[in-house]
Amino acid sequence: MQACILMSSIKKYNMCAHVYIMHSQLTESEKQSLLLISSVSFSVILISVNNEELAQYKVSEKWPAEIYFRLLCPKYLPETLNRVLYLDCDILVRSSLEELYSTQLDGKPLAAVEDVLSPNIGMLENLGMTGTSKYFNSGVLLIDLAAWRKSELSSSVFCLLDKYSSRFIHPDQDALNIVFENNWHELHYRWNYLRGYQNTYLNKETLYSDYEKKTIKYPAIIHFSGPKPWKSKNRSLFKYEYHQQMIESGYRNYVPRLTLYDWCEKVGFYILDKLNIKSPRPNNFY
Repeated sequence: MQACILMSSIKKYNMCAHVYIMHSQLTESEKQSLLLISSVSFSVILISVNNEELAQYKVSEKWPAEIYFRLLCPKYLPETLNRVLYLDCDILVRSSLEELYSTQLDGKPLAAVEDVLSPNIGMLENLGMTGTSKYFNSGVLLIDLAAWRKSELSSSVFCLLDKYSSRFIHPDQDALNIVFENNWHELHYRWNYLRGYQNTYLNKETLYSDYEKKTIKYPAIIHFSGPKPWKSKNRSLFKYEYHQQMIESGYRNYVPRLTLYDWCEKVGFYILDKLNIKSPRPNNFY
């Protein structure tokens, strides 16, 4: 479902594109749903990945084997393809991606957005990085495939995972940051609008300006890196746009409804706000 919603949101603003979907467990029905999104100018190509080659790496419910697929792009994507924009599936695209895809990398093999965890010097030092280095999020990556293949950068990341995966909190992302330390191009955070950025609004006016795309640098790619918008726990205003995309993609019945716990929490915050005890943050929607 998430892949279909992501593809539909990409197509809404990018009518001409070639989209490669790497997968290992899609059913025939899911494959057909994705292929139906294709059109003359918008092609969807499914690439089956053998999970057995990833069996030795750290996986869990939170970090499934699919997180390593981004490292396999140079191997599985066509040799004629020199650049690719990688996107996680918990993402909503709300803008043309042409500007992002055309970004000059200035000789760097990778472009990404600084993660909200980046100021955590203790985390960086634990990874063997310098405290002045920046740490990027791997959910949106603009990859120079030619450079990765030439320098065998994926192999370097996998070697780190072989040796030190037990000490990594964010398995592939930590390894990527070590390999690409000070060797990546920084993108504006509108291209990977993480949960942490969504929680920085000081007032609802600024939040609504971004939501309604009234600002020049409004969020173009929403990354639901925290609670997912297909679950009732998500509190971001941007979930409503995701829910609309769910409906447009044929998943109306999957739009989440508030649970009893959610309703109790909502009422509790309302009472605390009215009593001037505690006001909810601006981007807090039920």
